[in-house]
Amino acid sequence: MFESAHLKKDGTVMFVDVHARVVEFEGRKIIANIVRDITDHKRVEEALEKSEAGLAEAQHVAQFLNFAHPDDRELVKKSIDEALYENKPFSIDHRIVLLDGSERFKM
Repeated sequence: MFESAHLKKDGTVMFVDVHARVVEFEGRKIIANIVRDITDHKRVEEALEKSEAGLAEAQHVAQFLNFAHPDDRELVKKSIDEALYENKPFSIDHRIVLLDGSERFKM
């Protein structure tokens, strides 16, 4: 069993799952193949991986924002969004709140 990708006449890629086995047919040994189109499955898998990556990124950002001072969170979030989605450099001065409640200035 193996997976393979094939280019169709229209230029799109079709993914297939191939099962092959030697069987006896009418007194002769032949190779029987079962080929199944798994293109939709591959696309769903790819979408799921992309979604999971987005979720991990969102969780990381949320964790980062939890330490930002409440008055600075919107500015920090805006700067993160610009860095992630507009390829702008991430450089921001802001305050963070430590676990003991004290504040520090982050540069």
